[in-house]
Amino acid sequence: MSGVETWACRKAVPAVVNQATPSELQEVISLSGEWEFTTKEVAPLRHPVWRAFYAKEWPEARQIHVPGCWEAQGVGEPGFNQTRDCKWDHVPRELRHVYMGDAWYRKPFDVPAAWRGKRIWLKIGGVRPQGWFWVNSKPVAWVDNYCGTYKYDITDLVEPGTTAVVVAEVNNAIPSRKGLMSFSHRFGGLHRDVEIEATPDTIIDYAWVDGDFDAREA
Repeated sequence: MSGVETWACRKAVPAVVNQATPSELQEVISLSGEWEFTTKEVAPLRHPVWRAFYAKEWPEARQIHVPGCWEAQGVGEPGFNQTRDCKWDHVPRELRHVYMGDAWYRKPFDVPAAWRGKRIWLKIGGVRPQGWFWVNSKPVAWVDNYCGTYKYDITDLVEPGTTAVVVAEVNNAIPSRKGLMSFSHRFGGLHRDVEIEATPDTIIDYAWVDGDFDAREA
């Protein structure tokens, strides 16, 4: 199971979002922009076979921009920062907005008909600090990496020429290794780009060079 995350059992492949020099063999749809968003907690949350929430209207939903943290966009109430440090060592600081807990994101996207026969990926640039992702109500990934960007094969979950829906649940009240400095509030959100990518069905999954210094060859 090396390289396969444990919740949805899909392989996490290192990736780059918002590439400066994309390959001629890849096509990318950016999901940056407005997403449907709600902070209402819904049980039983991340259970892999539970899908009832997707078919419902989200109560008190609003639009939020991705990428970005939710506090910077007015989510929550005025309050003090919450860190994992000892409070007698670092004094909490007053913030404009504070929200700790679960938040949900939802975004529809059109899958081009020309992508039929290609491999299709969900690319997740950055989650603070943990997130669970679904595509068309099917579990895709639990993202809890210290750093880095990863993509997940969703070819079997989407149909070219139709509209698909990606949903993310993010929780910033969970302990995480992801940049919890003593002076930093545990902000939440999809803070880097999210993209849909198409590549040829056959790709190089792993490559290396075996060097021979004495023979001066590789």
